[in-house]
Amino acid sequence: VGQRAGIESAIHELRSSFSASNRQCLIQIDADNAFNTLNRSLLLHNIENICPLLKTVLLNTYRKDSFLTAGKELFYSREGLTQGDNLAMAAFGANTLPLIQHLKGQLPNTILQKWYADDANATGELLGVRKFLDLLTSIGPSYGYRVNTQKCWLIVHPGRLDEARRMFEDIPINITEDGHQILGSAIGTEDYVRSFSSKKCDEYIQQLEHLADISKEEPHLAYSALVHCLQAQWQHLLRTTPQAPVSSLHLVEETIITKLLPVLLKRSSISEVEREWLALPVRDGGMSIATLSVEQSSEEYVASHQMCRPLSEEIEWEECELRQNIIARHLRSNRLQKRQQQSASLHAKLNTFQQRAREVAGEKGAASWLHTRPLEAQGYHLSPNEFHDAVALRMGWPPNDLPKQCRCGARFEVSHALSCQLGGFPTHRHNETRDLLADIMTEVGNSVAIEPTLTPVDGRTFERASTITDPNARVDIVAGGVWGGRFDRAYFDVCVFNAFAQSNAAKPLTACYAFHEQRKIAKYAERVREVEHSSFIPLVFSSSGGCGPITDNCIRRLAHLLAKKRKIEYKDAINWLRRRLVFSLIRASSQALRGARSKLHTPQHPADTSIQATNGMTLPHRARL
Repeated sequence: VGQRAGIESAIHELRSSFSASNRQCLIQIDADNAFNTLNRSLLLHNIENICPLLKTVLLNTYRKDSFLTAGKELFYSREGLTQGDNLAMAAFGANTLPLIQHLKGQLPNTILQKWYADDANATGELLGVRKFLDLLTSIGPSYGYRVNTQKCWLIVHPGRLDEARRMFEDIPINITEDGHQILGSAIGTEDYVRSFSSKKCDEYIQQLEHLADISKEEPHLAYSALVHCLQAQWQHLLRTTPQAPVSSLHLVEETIITKLLPVLLKRSSISEVEREWLALPVRDGGMSIATLSVEQSSEEYVASHQMCRPLSEEIEWEECELRQNIIARHLRSNRLQKRQQQSASLHAKLNTFQQRAREVAGEKGAASWLHTRPLEAQGYHLSPNEFHDAVALRMGWPPNDLPKQCRCGARFEVSHALSCQLGGFPTHRHNETRDLLADIMTEVGNSVAIEPTLTPVDGRTFERASTITDPNARVDIVAGGVWGGRFDRAYFDVCVFNAFAQSNAAKPLTACYAFHEQRKIAKYAERVREVEHSSFIPLVFSSSGGCGPITDNCIRRLAHLLAKKRKIEYKDAINWLRRRLVFSLIRASSQALRGARSKLHTPQHPADTSIQATNGMTLPHRARL
């Protein structure tokens, strides 16, 4: 517990030790309700020497008995660890260390122990493994560890089954010469490992088909389950289990392409180029929907072996961590180089609009919605239309079920829909962004106002001819204590541009941001500086969630102030702020594609529309009674 790639290292070492000789065997121990029967007094007694960092919090949590209620009955919780405790895993691991050391001191050096939480595994010859089981059964209860022999498994090499049964004839233990599942992988004969991998692939196929059904109504939830849950299970299988059947991997990948992705992304079919694009990480404009192939399986298994090698060497923990960091950097460098080659190859296969879409999708902050769990209570859940529209804009696909012609007479395309003023959707998008930023500034600053009127210039002239001199000129936000000192006021003006518009599509994104920033600066900066004696900051966003360099600095500043105000980590504050912005812009873009651009309802005005007059004609509620 707490070691990098610890569970993978345990699996690799157990498999290597078991395969070293046909006299070797492997035993898997199952504990009976281990977390609930842990000796709490022993844990609190030993924790100071084992892990001083946990001493205070565990003493405060478990020093006194806790109360549990069931109806009118009152129970005392005096043993074990509380379910749901974030420190339960670390506390159990710390409590198990004395037991492991006790066993190690009384067993021969040929016995290899590997523990993960309450799962105990050991390899060695039959006589040594029998001694390990007897010793653990006798001393384990004093540590709160009780062996359930009926659920334990002993794996032996073919031809040694009868000898194992004679050795363990007085113990009700399961014995096999084929193999068994160990820590989520399989150890045994080649046929068993291959059969295990095939069954896992069949389970994945069923799960993918179930996700396809969920995608019909909740595509955002299905995508999150696929990327953040199911793919982690695949990766563990590939990194810990050799000889994954080629046919089974092909079936899983075929299920993804033909059954899941068309429903999840609302596409009739997925081409090879699109599948390659979807497999790229979100930072490269993809969606991190990994492919399952023999090449990937081999790469993951080799990489896992390399990362786990320092853990099997008898070296100090600091040295082990240093070596793992070096190996990890080397592996990341190789993967980055390979990904860059794949990215360059893919870019040449895309059309101009798709290349632009991929450039926009790869902006900092534009992909934060893909990393976020779809929590409806936090406002992070997208409806089916919003999710499909966001994916279509990200992948350069035409969104589904859109009209062919806009109400203004132009052809209804993405580039037009995000900019068309009919319906006021660009204004809504701008105002949503402005109000969100103003809310944050209100929390961390002072004297915040929306659309304040600038001080009249009274005939003053400016060096820049582009500086606005209208007496009714306004900016979007004014705030104190945000940019500069506590009493310094700053003026902000928001711009959200459409990266797919004809005026922007031919320019690099950096040029688009620079153009819109300079346009705002030319219009307001000199007047704010000379008349208001304040700073002016242009806040320029793309409709996908990216932002310009000046805006990025401002967001970082707001995140810093927010972290200080709420006493949270800066990284949590900046991630939260970027998520709020990108979800707001995604919903605004979907509204621009789906919203009505004509009056669907004309209000019927009553004869007397004066609210005050109508209220005056109504008696108070108490008077009527």
